[in-house]
Amino acid sequence: MPGSQPIAPVLPPISGTKALPTIAALKRALDLGGYVVTRLSTDSAGGAYATALMRELPEGQVTHAYIKSRPNVSEHGKGGLGDWQAYLWGLSILISDVLDDVRFKRASVDLWKDKLENVSRQAARQRLPRIYSPGSIGEQGVQVDEHTYDLNKLWTDMVALSRGGAAYGHPAAVDTAYALAKQSEALVTYHFPRNDRLYNLLPEDAEVFLSEISHRAALATDGQIEALIMPGAHRDHTSYPSFRASIEAYVFQRERTRDTIPR
Repeated sequence: MPGSQPIAPVLPPISGTKALPTIAALKRALDLGGYVVTRLSTDSAGGAYATALMRELPEGQVTHAYIKSRPNVSEHGKGGLGDWQAYLWGLSILISDVLDDVRFKRASVDLWKDKLENVSRQAARQRLPRIYSPGSIGEQGVQVDEHTYDLNKLWTDMVALSRGGAAYGHPAAVDTAYALAKQSEALVTYHFPRNDRLYNLLPEDAEVFLSEISHRAALATDGQIEALIMPGAHRDHTSYPSFRASIEAYVFQRERTRDTIPR
């Protein structure tokens, strides 16, 4: 009907959903260690884990979250090549990361590095005895037959992170809406580098993403979500760590001042 408002999608209640095994395991580890997470800072795939973890933490515990280069905003898995479209995109990301690592390693040659790392490890053992002391979680034996990554998981992640936008029901927006439903006072800042290879087109993709959050997160309040669309690339936090640190300092000190979600 002319002039009518679109009906906002209805999310299933959180109580009717279940965390993925990876997120559930992370939550158990935090509980076991007695850690109370109030602020989150992530890059790339970590953004998906951050919003998933926010919905599993106690209600109202998280105060701030900084999420840079959040995947699943743009769609990369649809095309004439079917699933191979997602594989090729994921492979291009992997190759780019490997080349970046080589470049950063060459630029970071430092004869003092090993000495400083050893001093840092010793300092960490002294300052974090609950992790590094004998009998602590950090000193317990690790089963040699368990791996963080294998080839199957690598390909699975490539496909999963390639899926976003309307073609898959805006998964990043849905995750964020669930996170806000549990952490209603959290101030969340999304950082979109303009030349980030995770996105097809900025600021358009970011605007659609934020709009979808506003449609789903009925309890989102003015200024709760902030978007930073700035010059930069996918790994600029590695090239310019001080830039990353300054943004984090801003994010973790900001207060709700204005409405930053398109309505």
